[in-house]
Amino acid sequence: MKTKILIAIIGILVTLGVLILSLKTKVDWTRMQSIEVYTDSTEWKDFEKTKDVDLKSKAHYSLNLEQARRLFGKAKTEVQIITIWKKYKYAVVYFNEGKPLRLKVSNYGGFFLVLNYGRKYDVKEADLADWNRLWSN
Repeated sequence: MKTKILIAIIGILVTLGVLILSLKTKVDWTRMQSIEVYTDSTEWKDFEKTKDVDLKSKAHYSLNLEQARRLFGKAKTEVQIITIWKKYKYAVVYFNEGKPLRLKVSNYGGFFLVLNYGRKYDVKEADLADWNRLWSN
């Protein structure tokens, strides 16, 4: 009896923790002000720790904001233990308010990782062609 109660309490705590984490890391992509993609980013180490001032001096380009808002808004967060990164690029998303988000974006497969939170997002198969066109510059 005590074991069942303990298991139920642990289950409730885990569920509550996941809910709080998902609310805390929910991103409103409609507030995106710009997104900068860094051209030589696969050569970097510790992109997450690079200062914003240092990023400004690196070669980068901006994505189409309206298209990016639409596609990022459709991406869904997924829980996946293993992710295989072949080639990727780094990007920073700036918002009207709040801290910028740093992204690691796969060149294949239609997924990206928000490095600030460690959250992986997948792009739907139906949006994959548009997603790939967005990133090809």
